[in-house]
Amino acid sequence: MKIERIKISNFKKIDSVELALGAVNYLVGGNNAGKSSVLQAVHMAVSCAKLSVQRGEAVIPESEVRYSPTSEFTSLGHFAPYENSKLGSRGRVEFFGTTSDETTASYKIEIYKGRNYGSVGVDRTGVYPNFGQIVVDPKKLFSVYVPGISGIPHREEYKSYASVFQKVAGGDANLVFRNVIRLLQERDLLTKVEDLMADLVGNFNIRLNHDQLVDTYLKVEVSLDSSKFVPLDLAGTGVLQILQIVSYVALFEPTLLLIDEPDSHLHPSRQSLLSKAFNKISNDYGATIVVSTHSRHLLASADTNAKIIWMKDGLVESEDCRDLATILTVC
Repeated sequence: MKIERIKISNFKKIDSVELALGAVNYLVGGNNAGKSSVLQAVHMAVSCAKLSVQRGEAVIPESEVRYSPTSEFTSLGHFAPYENSKLGSRGRVEFFGTTSDETTASYKIEIYKGRNYGSVGVDRTGVYPNFGQIVVDPKKLFSVYVPGISGIPHREEYKSYASVFQKVAGGDANLVFRNVIRLLQERDLLTKVEDLMADLVGNFNIRLNHDQLVDTYLKVEVSLDSSKFVPLDLAGTGVLQILQIVSYVALFEPTLLLIDEPDSHLHPSRQSLLSKAFNKISNDYGATIVVSTHSRHLLASADTNAKIIWMKDGLVESEDCRDLATILTVC
């Protein structure tokens, strides 16, 4: 399935905006332009829809929604808090695309205030059943959200697949990253990740040591020169950021990869590796990648086929305008 357009209404900085997507997309603009609002709206709407399907209910507990950018759900409305009314304030996210049999399809998710305290109402409608089923499949991740630079804890205990899945779905994949590496190894996917990393940063190896009968914590090490291995959290910010993104996609194969300002605190030389990684991931896995950024270095290294979408005040000002991107300063 290919997502070609996304329309978002009444969410944080966004009144109403429609984005035409390519394989790799960069959302560009100043602070409060609405870039992060796009990513958060998509991931939250999908999270709400999945939970609604799992529970078989149109109204779900706010506390069980896997991802929300705030603890005050109703405050996400653009002009007014979300309401319990069909004609009142609601958030809307609609996906448009093409199915595997080349059928044009759409799927809309509406979120609103439930009648009871602490509840979220979810309405789901579409014009092609299989399209929506892919979006809300509880056993797969339709979207993976990576919020900014994601550091990892110094220690990490063994987690079940279900626990890892829930953390990744909630935007907290960095907290279970060693477990992601372990799951990749168990599924014979680690070599693929090493090969992808080698294409991006040169020689790269991952070593995992863990005995469930003896070890409390997972031990993951990486090497960039085939000889010296270092603990995962000493790999360096740029390498660690790229490895996280590649690993999440290799394990979960999401349709949408949503990355919020991955260039934060990265040296310009490493930012060019990010754009190379996005192209590689999109080509190898077919994921549609949407990246928010302030960085002119990241945009300067973007592939010529990448879409550059300039946003201001929650609206699309222009598309694929690389001249505007050159005025950006490095974050």
